[in-house]
Amino acid sequence: MEFLSEIDGVSGEVALATLLAEYGPMEERRSVPEERIAAQIGRVPNLLIDLWRAHGVGAIRDRGLWFAMPGTLDGVEARMFDGDPDLGGDTTIVAYGAMGNLLAWNMRHGPVLVVPVGGAVQVPGLFRPSERLPDDAELLRYLRELHPFFFDQVDSENEQMLERVRGRLSALRAGQVYALYPVQGLLGTSYGVENVAVDEIADYLGAVATGKVLILHDYEGQSLNIREIGEGGR
Repeated sequence: MEFLSEIDGVSGEVALATLLAEYGPMEERRSVPEERIAAQIGRVPNLLIDLWRAHGVGAIRDRGLWFAMPGTLDGVEARMFDGDPDLGGDTTIVAYGAMGNLLAWNMRHGPVLVVPVGGAVQVPGLFRPSERLPDDAELLRYLRELHPFFFDQVDSENEQMLERVRGRLSALRAGQVYALYPVQGLLGTSYGVENVAVDEIADYLGAVATGKVLILHDYEGQSLNIREIGEGGR
Protein backbone atom coordinates (compact mmCIF):
# COMPACT_ATOMS: atom_id res chain seq x y z
CA MET A 1 0.00 0.00 0.00
CA GLU A 2 1.03 3.62 -0.43
CA PHE A 3 1.62 5.32 2.92
CA LEU A 4 0.28 8.87 3.26
CA SER A 5 2.10 9.86 6.44
CA GLU A 6 5.57 11.27 6.79
CA ILE A 7 7.63 12.15 9.86
CA ASP A 8 10.89 14.08 9.52
CA GLY A 9 11.04 13.20 5.83
CA VAL A 10 10.62 9.46 6.43
CA SER A 11 7.55 7.42 5.52
CA GLY A 12 5.18 6.71 8.39
CA GLU A 13 5.54 3.04 7.54
CA VAL A 14 8.82 3.08 9.47
CA ALA A 15 7.33 4.85 12.49
CA LEU A 16 4.39 2.44 12.69
CA ALA A 17 6.64 -0.59 12.39
CA THR A 18 8.81 0.75 15.20
CA LEU A 19 5.79 1.56 17.37
CA LEU A 20 4.39 -1.95 17.04
CA ALA A 21 7.79 -3.55 17.55
CA GLU A 22 8.15 -1.62 20.79
CA TYR A 23 4.61 -1.79 22.16
CA GLY A 24 2.94 -4.56 20.14
CA PRO A 25 2.13 -6.91 18.69
CA MET A 26 -1.40 -5.75 17.95
CA GLU A 27 -3.80 -7.99 19.89
CA GLU A 28 -7.49 -8.58 19.16
CA ARG A 29 -6.73 -7.24 15.71
CA ARG A 30 -9.57 -6.37 13.34
CA SER A 31 -9.42 -5.06 9.80
CA VAL A 32 -10.99 -1.68 9.14
CA PRO A 33 -13.34 -1.40 6.13
CA GLU A 34 -12.12 1.13 3.60
CA GLU A 35 -15.40 3.03 3.68
CA ARG A 36 -14.88 3.71 7.38
CA ILE A 37 -11.35 4.91 6.69
CA ALA A 38 -12.38 7.13 3.78
CA ALA A 39 -14.88 8.93 6.01
CA GLN A 40 -12.04 10.01 8.32
CA ILE A 41 -9.51 11.25 5.77
CA GLY A 42 -8.78 14.88 6.57
CA ARG A 43 -10.24 14.58 10.07
CA VAL A 44 -7.35 12.67 11.67
CA PRO A 45 -3.60 12.53 10.96
CA ASN A 46 -2.48 10.48 7.97
CA LEU A 47 -0.48 8.34 10.39
CA LEU A 48 -3.74 7.01 11.80
CA ILE A 49 -5.14 6.42 8.31
CA ASP A 50 -2.01 4.38 7.51
CA LEU A 51 -2.29 2.46 10.78
CA TRP A 52 -5.87 1.49 10.02
CA ARG A 53 -5.04 0.37 6.49
CA ALA A 54 -1.83 -1.50 7.26
CA HIS A 55 -2.52 -2.89 10.73
CA GLY A 56 -6.22 -2.48 11.52
CA VAL A 57 -7.37 -1.77 15.06
CA GLY A 58 -6.71 -3.67 18.26
CA ALA A 59 -4.70 -3.35 21.44
CA ILE A 60 -1.05 -2.60 22.16
CA ARG A 61 0.87 -2.02 25.41
CA ASP A 62 -0.22 -5.35 26.92
CA ARG A 63 -3.87 -4.56 26.10
CA GLY A 64 -3.60 -1.26 27.92
CA LEU A 65 -4.24 0.91 24.85
CA TRP A 66 -7.00 0.10 22.37
CA PHE A 67 -7.45 1.74 18.97
CA ALA A 68 -11.11 2.53 18.36
CA MET A 69 -12.84 1.21 15.25
CA PRO A 70 -13.59 4.37 13.26
CA GLY A 71 -17.24 5.29 13.13
CA THR A 72 -18.36 3.23 16.13
CA LEU A 73 -18.11 6.09 18.64
CA ASP A 74 -19.56 8.86 16.46
CA GLY A 75 -22.65 9.17 18.65
CA VAL A 76 -20.58 9.42 21.83
CA GLU A 77 -18.32 12.06 20.27
CA ALA A 78 -21.35 14.12 19.35
CA ARG A 79 -22.82 13.91 22.84
CA MET A 80 -19.52 14.84 24.48
CA PHE A 81 -18.31 17.62 22.23
CA ASP A 82 -21.08 19.01 20.00
CA GLY A 83 -21.74 22.68 20.60
CA ASP A 84 -18.34 23.26 22.13
CA PRO A 85 -16.58 26.30 20.62
CA ASP A 86 -13.20 24.55 20.47
CA LEU A 87 -14.01 20.84 20.15
CA GLY A 88 -17.45 20.60 18.62
CA GLY A 89 -17.92 18.93 15.26
CA ASP A 90 -14.32 17.98 14.54
CA THR A 91 -13.12 15.79 17.43
CA THR A 92 -12.58 12.07 16.85
CA ILE A 93 -11.87 9.45 19.53
CA VAL A 94 -8.68 7.72 18.41
CA ALA A 95 -7.93 5.30 21.24
CA TYR A 96 -8.85 4.49 24.83
CA GLY A 97 -7.10 3.08 27.85
CA ALA A 98 -8.13 -0.22 29.42
CA MET A 99 -10.02 1.67 32.15
CA GLY A 100 -11.72 4.22 29.94
CA ASN A 101 -9.44 7.23 29.53
CA LEU A 102 -9.61 8.68 26.01
CA LEU A 103 -7.14 9.93 23.43
CA ALA A 104 -9.02 11.97 20.82
CA TRP A 105 -7.94 14.18 17.95
CA ASN A 106 -9.29 17.62 17.14
CA MET A 107 -8.76 18.98 13.62
CA ARG A 108 -7.87 22.46 14.91
CA HIS A 109 -6.01 21.77 18.14
CA GLY A 110 -4.60 18.24 17.92
CA PRO A 111 -4.58 15.76 20.83
CA VAL A 112 -7.42 15.77 23.36
CA LEU A 113 -7.14 13.76 26.58
CA VAL A 114 -10.30 12.87 28.52
CA VAL A 115 -10.42 11.31 32.01
CA PRO A 116 -14.07 10.31 32.46
CA VAL A 117 -13.81 9.46 36.18
CA GLY A 118 -12.82 13.01 37.12
CA GLY A 119 -14.46 14.63 34.10
CA ALA A 120 -11.17 16.29 33.09
CA VAL A 121 -10.40 17.33 29.50
CA GLN A 122 -6.96 18.52 28.39
CA VAL A 123 -6.22 20.15 25.03
CA PRO A 124 -2.58 21.31 25.16
CA GLY A 125 -2.60 22.65 21.60
CA LEU A 126 -5.47 24.99 22.44
CA PHE A 127 -3.30 26.89 24.91
CA ARG A 128 0.16 26.46 23.36
CA PRO A 129 -0.31 26.12 19.60
CA SER A 130 3.26 27.22 18.88
CA GLU A 131 4.57 24.12 20.64
CA ARG A 132 2.68 21.70 18.42
CA LEU A 133 4.48 19.32 16.08
CA PRO A 134 3.19 18.41 12.60
CA ASP A 135 0.11 16.23 12.96
CA ASP A 136 1.71 12.85 12.19
CA ALA A 137 4.64 13.49 14.50
CA GLU A 138 2.42 14.78 17.28
CA LEU A 139 0.10 11.79 17.21
CA LEU A 140 3.10 9.44 17.22
CA ARG A 141 4.55 11.28 20.22
CA TYR A 142 1.35 10.78 22.20
CA LEU A 143 1.09 7.11 21.28
CA ARG A 144 4.69 6.57 22.41
CA GLU A 145 4.74 8.79 25.48
CA LEU A 146 1.36 8.28 27.17
CA HIS A 147 1.91 8.09 30.92
CA PRO A 148 1.17 4.64 32.47
CA PHE A 149 -1.63 6.27 34.46
CA PHE A 150 -3.48 6.77 31.17
CA PHE A 151 -4.20 3.04 31.11
CA ASP A 152 -5.20 2.82 34.78
CA GLN A 153 -7.43 4.39 37.41
CA VAL A 154 -6.98 4.78 41.16
CA ASP A 155 -9.42 3.82 43.89
CA SER A 156 -10.56 6.06 46.75
CA GLU A 157 -7.34 5.20 48.60
CA ASN A 158 -5.29 6.46 45.63
CA GLU A 159 -4.13 2.92 44.79
CA GLN A 160 -3.90 1.82 41.17
CA MET A 161 -6.54 -0.69 40.15
CA LEU A 162 -5.78 -2.13 36.72
CA GLU A 163 -3.73 -5.16 37.76
CA ARG A 164 -6.20 -6.00 40.54
CA VAL A 165 -9.10 -5.63 38.12
CA ARG A 166 -7.39 -7.92 35.62
CA GLY A 167 -7.05 -10.56 38.33
CA ARG A 168 -10.73 -10.27 39.20
CA LEU A 169 -12.45 -9.87 35.83
CA SER A 170 -12.20 -11.48 32.41
CA ALA A 171 -9.71 -10.19 29.84
CA LEU A 172 -10.97 -7.38 27.62
CA ARG A 173 -12.08 -8.16 24.10
CA ALA A 174 -12.34 -5.78 21.19
CA GLY A 175 -14.73 -2.93 21.98
CA GLN A 176 -14.70 -3.50 25.75
CA VAL A 177 -13.37 -1.52 28.70
CA TYR A 178 -13.02 -1.90 32.46
CA ALA A 179 -15.69 0.61 33.45
CA LEU A 180 -15.86 2.27 36.86
CA TYR A 181 -19.46 2.80 38.00
CA PRO A 182 -21.41 4.82 38.89
CA VAL A 183 -20.11 7.56 36.65
CA GLN A 184 -21.73 10.10 38.98
CA GLY A 185 -20.89 10.58 42.64
CA LEU A 186 -17.56 8.72 42.90
CA LEU A 187 -15.52 11.66 44.13
CA GLY A 188 -15.67 11.92 47.90
CA THR A 189 -16.97 8.35 48.32
CA SER A 190 -15.27 5.03 48.99
CA TYR A 191 -14.82 2.93 45.85
CA GLY A 192 -12.51 0.28 44.47
CA VAL A 193 -12.25 -2.74 42.21
CA GLU A 194 -15.70 -3.87 43.32
CA ASN A 195 -17.09 -0.90 41.38
CA VAL A 196 -15.47 -2.00 38.10
CA ALA A 197 -17.19 -4.12 35.45
CA VAL A 198 -16.43 -5.20 31.90
CA ASP A 199 -18.62 -3.11 29.60
CA GLU A 200 -18.82 -2.05 25.98
CA ILE A 201 -16.82 1.12 25.48
CA ALA A 202 -19.70 2.77 23.62
CA ASP A 203 -22.12 2.03 26.48
CA TYR A 204 -19.71 3.26 29.15
CA LEU A 205 -18.92 6.48 27.31
CA GLY A 206 -22.62 6.98 26.62
CA ALA A 207 -23.21 6.89 30.37
CA VAL A 208 -20.36 9.33 30.89
CA ALA A 209 -21.69 11.70 28.23
CA THR A 210 -25.13 11.63 29.86
CA GLY A 211 -24.17 11.69 33.54
CA LYS A 212 -20.87 13.55 33.80
CA VAL A 213 -19.98 17.19 33.34
CA LEU A 214 -16.66 17.42 31.50
CA ILE A 215 -14.40 20.33 32.47
CA LEU A 216 -11.53 21.85 30.48
CA HIS A 217 -8.22 22.08 32.36
CA ASP A 218 -4.74 23.25 31.46
CA TYR A 219 -2.57 21.45 34.00
CA GLU A 220 0.70 22.46 32.39
CA GLY A 221 -0.35 26.09 32.48
CA GLN A 222 -1.64 25.64 36.06
CA SER A 223 -5.10 26.77 35.05
CA LEU A 224 -7.93 24.55 36.33
CA ASN A 225 -11.70 24.48 35.89
CA ILE A 226 -11.56 26.75 32.87
CA ARG A 227 -15.03 25.94 31.59
CA GLU A 228 -17.48 23.15 30.81
CA ILE A 229 -17.15 21.16 27.60
CA GLY A 230 -20.12 21.25 25.22
CA GLU A 231 -22.83 23.81 24.76
CA GLY A 232 -22.49 24.73 28.44
CA GLY A 233 -18.99 25.98 27.69
CA ARG A 234 -20.07 28.78 25.44
